[in-house]
Amino acid sequence: MDVGREAGSAIFLQNEDKGVKVDLTNPDKIFYIEIRNNRAYIFDEYINCPGGLPLGCQGCIIAEVNNKRGFVSAWMMMKRGCRVLISGNYGTDILRKYDPSLCVFQNWKTDTRLSKKILGISIGCTVEELSSIEKYEVPLYFPTIGMSDAEVDSLYDNIVKFDFRRY
Repeated sequence: MDVGREAGSAIFLQNEDKGVKVDLTNPDKIFYIEIRNNRAYIFDEYINCPGGLPLGCQGCIIAEVNNKRGFVSAWMMMKRGCRVLISGNYGTDILRKYDPSLCVFQNWKTDTRLSKKILGISIGCTVEELSSIEKYEVPLYFPTIGMSDAEVDSLYDNIVKFDFRRY
């Protein structure tokens, strides 16, 4: 309450010459303040989005996207902040809505430019399919391994239906 009162007063005093009035029940403009670690962040708009960490803050991975489970796995890694390079073509147009600069490779294993950038590989598989996964020299991630097919289908439907136009 104290921060709101002080910030509101400072904003009002800086704009008093413009004839502004304070109306807390029906304001023309709303300001938000977040305080973290002795810093204040002031903004006037919340942007709703699917959530997660900023793309690329956790490095770059390859995601094998050849089916619904691979698609959901790639999306989950994107939410975790990974820049995802797609191997395959299942739903890439939808994933591109989440990352407009999405790169798609038909055969990433032969592309020598990627070997230094890649921190891991995301694979959509079930526990039963795990034994048939080939070995790689980078970490493998299985975001959907503990999910049933129904859970994957449900999450896939939510991802596909997300309406970016509302935001």
